[in-house]
Amino acid sequence: MLAIRPTRKLLLLFVPGVALAAAGGNALAVVVALNLLVIVAFLLDARAASVARPRVTREPPRTVMREKAFPITYTIENASSRAATVAVEDRFPADVEPREVNLRVHLPPGAAETRSFTLTCRRRGRFPLPPPTITFTGPLGLARATADIDAAAESTLAVIADVSALGRFEALRRHRRLHEMGIALTRARGQGTEIDALRPYAVGDPYGAVSWKATARRGRPVVRETRAERRQNVLLVLDCGRRMAREVEGRSRLDHSIEAALLLGDVAIRSDDRVGLIAFADRLVAQVAPRGGESQLHALATATHTLEPILREPPYLAMSGAILGRFPRRGLTVLFTDSTEPSSVESLAGCVRQLAARHLVLVVLFKDEYIERSRDEAIRDVADLFRIGAASELALERAKALEGLRRTGALVIEAAAEGLSTSVVNRYLEVKAAHLI
Repeated sequence: MLAIRPTRKLLLLFVPGVALAAAGGNALAVVVALNLLVIVAFLLDARAASVARPRVTREPPRTVMREKAFPITYTIENASSRAATVAVEDRFPADVEPREVNLRVHLPPGAAETRSFTLTCRRRGRFPLPPPTITFTGPLGLARATADIDAAAESTLAVIADVSALGRFEALRRHRRLHEMGIALTRARGQGTEIDALRPYAVGDPYGAVSWKATARRGRPVVRETRAERRQNVLLVLDCGRRMAREVEGRSRLDHSIEAALLLGDVAIRSDDRVGLIAFADRLVAQVAPRGGESQLHALATATHTLEPILREPPYLAMSGAILGRFPRRGLTVLFTDSTEPSSVESLAGCVRQLAARHLVLVVLFKDEYIERSRDEAIRDVADLFRIGAASELALERAKALEGLRRTGALVIEAAAEGLSTSVVNRYLEVKAAHLI
């Protein structure tokens, strides 16, 4: 839509006529003639401005990472035979910084110019980008035209979780410096269970390794050589319920969980495992079937970038039944949640117990930093005494809840938000090394 408005220059051209009219006399005809001339000039200028409309192209990236700088490029083209001054105004959603981009260029006939700006987005999700507004004047400078870029220029900015730790993990792994991320590689121990080959019995081989069927067929003792399984299923389960909306360091617990889950998924894929994902609140909100390969990590990031906490109580038992129905094959199920309140522990424990009957379950919980700090504070007055007493009582309830989860047969991690990723990866590596899956 094109809107034409007068400029300040046009208004100034009416000043001589107003002055003559104020002077009185027989100048009325001259005043009318001058004003008509100005109006005709304005209409001609407006027509020329509408015909010589410049072209503006905006090029945002398709996918960016949360809180990571990304470029956005504008190309302004003047296809007319006259010079043009073009102003572009672009507004962005509340979570994008800066909120506005304004630029002004003067272009000779047939010229084009490209400008780039750097932005960041504080939150994951899909953000619509309305078309920018362009403003330009006619050749006489009397008419100002304002228009939006074509509707096709409206786009969507996809902001995924911050997965920069993946690149850092791989770089440190190649240089054998993973300890800098707090990740300790564990040497594999024990026997594998996948049969690699059969060979004749040798002195010192354990009797449990003898293949009695092969021995009977060949008429001499034969043992099985085994190797550790490599390709296993790892299922990332994200609780998107109300408790995951609580913020730590300005971000929801779900945000921290997603970043930890994506790092774990990358490590598992590099270990030749198949990785899948389920996200749920009061219903199933996302699902990715277990697969391997580099493209799977992109599928996981795409499935999680629009997830937001839903302020409802998750039906844990129903979700465990849905998980077992969709993923019956044994694997490692990593559940990211924060449900250790007494009111929810019983249903969560029932869910974990049901999953543990077929899967190895790892429950990942957030350590409550406020409780930890309150317990360590010095007592200065009665209010401090009551606060420390309440924190100690909550800590005991939480410890009891964690013990109840461990009795279901699950592995349990309780970690602070900043150390969640490394804690999860370390436990996964320990599970792989010990052949627990």
